[in-house]
Amino acid sequence: MRTWCTAITTIAIVAVTTTISANEILDAWWGEIGNGLVRAGVSEDEARRIFNNIDIIDVYATEPGSWFYEFKLAGDVHHRRAEELELSGTETEIIAAYERANAYYSAACWPALFTAEREEAYRLQLQTFMKIVKHRRIPMEVVKIPYEGKEIVGHFYTSRKGPTPVIIWSGGLDGWKTAGLEFKQTLMEEGFAVFAVDLPGTGESHWPLAADSDRIYERVIDYLKTRSDVNDEKITAYFGSFSGVYAIKLALTNPDLAAAVNHSGGIHLFFTRKFDSVPPLTTSMGMRATALIHAAGLKGQSVEHVLEQLARFSLKNQGLLKPTSSQAPLLSIYGTADALMPVEDLNYMQDQGVLTDALVYEGEQMQNMFGTVRSPSYQ
Repeated sequence: MRTWCTAITTIAIVAVTTTISANEILDAWWGEIGNGLVRAGVSEDEARRIFNNIDIIDVYATEPGSWFYEFKLAGDVHHRRAEELELSGTETEIIAAYERANAYYSAACWPALFTAEREEAYRLQLQTFMKIVKHRRIPMEVVKIPYEGKEIVGHFYTSRKGPTPVIIWSGGLDGWKTAGLEFKQTLMEEGFAVFAVDLPGTGESHWPLAADSDRIYERVIDYLKTRSDVNDEKITAYFGSFSGVYAIKLALTNPDLAAAVNHSGGIHLFFTRKFDSVPPLTTSMGMRATALIHAAGLKGQSVEHVLEQLARFSLKNQGLLKPTSSQAPLLSIYGTADALMPVEDLNYMQDQGVLTDALVYEGEQMQNMFGTVRSPSYQ
């Protein structure tokens, strides 16, 4: 087994090099990445074999043995198989092959598009995703909305005729608009249309992540109001993880939003944490910190500067955490075992007088916005 080397110098704010064992990286990321591959139809033996081929976890590395290379290579194998099956296979076989390729390409990109090679893997991830949607006959339209000389790229799902209530769906730093397809289908079955859009700084977004990125979502709302197949009095938002802060902000400030769900978003405490350095890449906080630095265009900046910029996202620092009679109905979902987004942020917001219904998952029962929720306790 080759030596595992994490070269944080190329991605983080401080220059640190750490050596870790193969078991450490498997233990650190199997639950999040490996299990995701298995859920997509990859055999556990195959997924573990790919993990064991990796001995470099530098997010800028692209050579054999790197995280990007090994997952991308596996994606290419399943992609070729899927294309072969399109000539002679059944729909079930074709879909399964594209889902496996898509999962590997997603892993190769994770958690951010740090390099041109990762951007190419993301292009292939989008391509295989479109094949999945096509073969599963899911009604989805790619929408491009002009804004500030660029285009907001979204996916609009609807299976109904006439004006339909719509949910704007947005994820976090590593959960882009193609994620949660089954969840979106469930929303459609409940009578909603869904407009999925990337958090700024991620996916196909052309804007860096910033405290005022809610303006991107406001442009989406304005666009949806022009569509004849949208009920413009029932435009809502379901934002998870990092984008959750914008669900709250829009509920507090945008009169065209009928309701909002903030699923584990930062509010104030998350954005005002203090770190002396970037946590290691074997932790969720460390990996997502590198994704945040990339999304906000802060690579190479000092820890102090990054923390100053992060504090700008705080709704308290923006003067928004206060009661308002015009607030849209808001639901906030958190988990007590969530190490990234503290449930204390929810309590802080409520203490400031902002109205929100709350759904809190105790212990290990917390589910993300892509899965099935269970065993909740209500506040």
